[in-house]
Amino acid sequence: MRIREIYVYGYGKMENERFTNLTELHVFFGKNEAGKSTIMSFIHSILFGFPTKVQNELRYEPKMHAKYGGLLIVATKQYGEIRIERVKGKATGDVSVTFENGEVAGEEILNNILHGMDKAYYQSIFSFDLQGLQGLHMLGEGEIGKYLLSAGLVGNDRILDAEGSLQKELDLRFKPSGQKPLLNSQMKQLKVLQQNMKHSGDDQLNYNELQNGLKEIGEKLEELKQQFQVNEEQLFYTGEYLRIKPLTKEQTVLQSRLDRLGDQVFPIDGLKRLEQLNSLLIQHEAKQVSLQQQYQELMTGKEKMALSPFLEEHKESIETAIESSALLEQLELDKHKEDKALELVSKEIDNLKDDLSFKNHVEAILQLDFSTFMKEKIRTLAQKKRVLRNEKEQLDERYKLVKGRLEQSELRLEELNCRRLPKEQRLKLETAKDQRQNKQYHIVKKEMLDEQIADLERNYKVQEKKERDQLSKKRGIFSFISLILLGLSFYSILTKQTILTFFFVVALVAIWIGFFFFKEKHTLADDIRRLSEAKEKRASIEKEESQTRSMEYESDPALRLLEQDRELERLIANEAFKKEEREQAFDDVIHDFETWESSWKTVQAEAMTIVKIWGIPDEAIEHDLEEVFGLLEKLKVKVEERNVIRKNNEYIHSEIQNRKKTLFYYTGELGEYPGTWQEALTILKRALNDLFEKKIQLKQHVEEETKTMVELENHKSEKDYVIGQIQELYNKANVADEDDFREKALRAEERLQLLSQLKLVVMQLEQSRLQGKQLTEYMGMDISKYTIENLEAIRNEITSRQSTLLEKQSDWKHRIKQLEEGGLYDDRMHQFHEARQVFNEDAKDWAKYAVARSLLNQTIDTFKKERLPSVINKAEEYFSYLTDGQYSRIFLNHDTEGFTVQRSDHLMFDVNEVSRGTAEQIYVAIRLALADHTFKEDPFPLIIDDSFVNFDSKRTGNTIALLAKISEQRQIIFFTCHEHLLNHFSQGSLTYLSRINGQ
Repeated sequence: MRIREIYVYGYGKMENERFTNLTELHVFFGKNEAGKSTIMSFIHSILFGFPTKVQNELRYEPKMHAKYGGLLIVATKQYGEIRIERVKGKATGDVSVTFENGEVAGEEILNNILHGMDKAYYQSIFSFDLQGLQGLHMLGEGEIGKYLLSAGLVGNDRILDAEGSLQKELDLRFKPSGQKPLLNSQMKQLKVLQQNMKHSGDDQLNYNELQNGLKEIGEKLEELKQQFQVNEEQLFYTGEYLRIKPLTKEQTVLQSRLDRLGDQVFPIDGLKRLEQLNSLLIQHEAKQVSLQQQYQELMTGKEKMALSPFLEEHKESIETAIESSALLEQLELDKHKEDKALELVSKEIDNLKDDLSFKNHVEAILQLDFSTFMKEKIRTLAQKKRVLRNEKEQLDERYKLVKGRLEQSELRLEELNCRRLPKEQRLKLETAKDQRQNKQYHIVKKEMLDEQIADLERNYKVQEKKERDQLSKKRGIFSFISLILLGLSFYSILTKQTILTFFFVVALVAIWIGFFFFKEKHTLADDIRRLSEAKEKRASIEKEESQTRSMEYESDPALRLLEQDRELERLIANEAFKKEEREQAFDDVIHDFETWESSWKTVQAEAMTIVKIWGIPDEAIEHDLEEVFGLLEKLKVKVEERNVIRKNNEYIHSEIQNRKKTLFYYTGELGEYPGTWQEALTILKRALNDLFEKKIQLKQHVEEETKTMVELENHKSEKDYVIGQIQELYNKANVADEDDFREKALRAEERLQLLSQLKLVVMQLEQSRLQGKQLTEYMGMDISKYTIENLEAIRNEITSRQSTLLEKQSDWKHRIKQLEEGGLYDDRMHQFHEARQVFNEDAKDWAKYAVARSLLNQTIDTFKKERLPSVINKAEEYFSYLTDGQYSRIFLNHDTEGFTVQRSDHLMFDVNEVSRGTAEQIYVAIRLALADHTFKEDPFPLIIDDSFVNFDSKRTGNTIALLAKISEQRQIIFFTCHEHLLNHFSQGSLTYLSRINGQ
């Protein structure tokens, strides 16, 4: 089985994620929380179902959307490429399996595809992480053998389930030292039934005697019960009478005191109300005196308040002057700024005058011409001066360069003339040269022939290839046309069209004749002939060269001297020509100098005229006129700016003086003469504030005066009302003054207390069960605490007798019940034989399961001996490869059900004695070996989640190389967060996962 594509609809934090083109060894790389464990769990869930809510596994249900599930596209040997889709539905989800022909199936077919394997079995063999790898040490020889047998026989772990089921059934029926299993409990029950059968005969005789005695005990208990009830009633009423006896006496005393007091007419809470009214009366009298004093003080204070008539009349004008004080401050600030600006502009004007050496009055600058025409004229004149200066620099450079070259030419001619040969020696050398011209002719001809031979050979190869391609193309066209004509001929024969048949046959024959007899004339023979002629000519030239080669060594030095002299002659001619050109260039430079001087004088005259008009020194013409003009313009702007500042300053000064005069006028009218306008402003503000405060105070005085009068009238009315209420209380109590009222209040309070006590006593007596005639009877009897003691003694005696009879009754009832439950001897014997028959049947059922388990264990042992060694051998091969041969053997320890490994030096180690990384490598080797021996026909993919973190770099490389080799037979999907491992894999097998939520 190969997983080709993973499509996640919604699983955990993943949504609409698709992973295609999964290779045989595919790697998913991502940091923590990138989704590696999510994808691993997704594969398990699609194949085997979503975890249910009662399981401990994570369900990875999406929290941000409703989509849950996805699909896998897998390739199998038996079914081809199939599509497995599982979505949210029942507990484990709704699954559909779609085959290549469009057929759709469900969970049952998926179970067949997976060979009946469940998730637990898949995770134990084919899917593991670091934790699962470290847990493999819990598998011993027996467990591994069972895995191999189960997978080899039925293709899944059903044999393991069968063995567990058999053992469970055996344990449910019998355990050697058990109590609850069926056979154990039945054996115990048989022993009890056998003993009961023996005792049933003796117990039958005592049953009748026990029944008669139990009846007599019941009658005696009923009699004692009646006596107990009578005694309880007497005890209760006697105790109740003793409890209420003091209350009856207290009722008699209270009633006699009330009769002596008689009826009392007095207002309810009269004394309390009198106290409250007296308190209110005192308060009102005190408040009335206080308000009268306050009213007198208000009238006195009002007379002392007086307002200024001048302020009342000019209040708005003064407020306007105060509000404009802010503008006055701003004006002074503006004046200060203008003074500073004026000073700064004056300094700038002086600096500009110094820079320009301007001697005229500064206001004269305003009369100068600063028009655009003048500015353009200055710019043109300055541009001419810059151009003339640049020309002067170029002329200087040209003069130095031309003069230097002319001197070099003169020296060079003199040197070359000195190096020439004498005339007599030159004539001898020319004679020797004529003898060598024939050799030069042969060399040139030889070179031409070599080039001709190379061109002919290249043309021959191109022509040969071209003719070969044309021939191949013609053959293809001829074959195609022939097949068409041949097919048409057969068609016309079948349709009995004779004319067409004849026409097609003639055309086919004509094409064959044309192909064999009318071929293009080949040009290769002419190329071969010309090539052989060129090679023959070259051979004859080489023969002539060999004959004259002996003469070359004698004439070479002389010819070289002649060639050198001719080269000197040529150089002298060239140098003479250069000298003439350089002399002409020198004359041109002198002429250009004269032209430049004329132009410079003209420009300087124009500049002098302008400088005199400006009124600046003549030396200014040596400077940049545009820059001087710019400074003059700037000076004009500054002069104009200074004039504007002076006008503004004068206006601001006038405004400040007018506003100050107004403030000083108002303060003078108030009798104040401040030194500054700020002090005048403060005086006016203070005067207005005083005016405002006096008005407020006067208004408050008027309000308080009115309020005081109202309160005084209110308190007077309330005082009269309180006096009326006090008199009303006296009238209700039929008294004339306060002393009589208080005395009568004491008598009324005493009567109320007596009534309250009497009411409480009556309530207590009414709660008693002794009432009326019954209470009168008990009052006439001589009852004391000794009466209670006698009744309690009688109750204790009755209780003691009841307890004795009840114990005897319970004992006899228990004996009778045992006899009744035990039944007769015949019944018990029947029960014993029936139980023994049921035990025998259940024992036969247990024997069947025992025989089946024994046979299964024998099969497992046999299979373990046959296949387990091959698994261990494969694991040893893998383990030796992972450790570079450092360990060679793996043994199963039969004592500890664990593993022992042998090092290359033949030392033995248990798994817990080697390093953690080495132990994990043992488990990796065993895992891979188990996978190799499970479902070989259609191997399942191996899914590994970062299981090699404890390996060193060398063994990690070995492990990945081993996985690459295994991936040739089965697919491997590897999840990792360690970037250094990616160097071991090709880029085509990598999938990079980004972190989930920005996620």
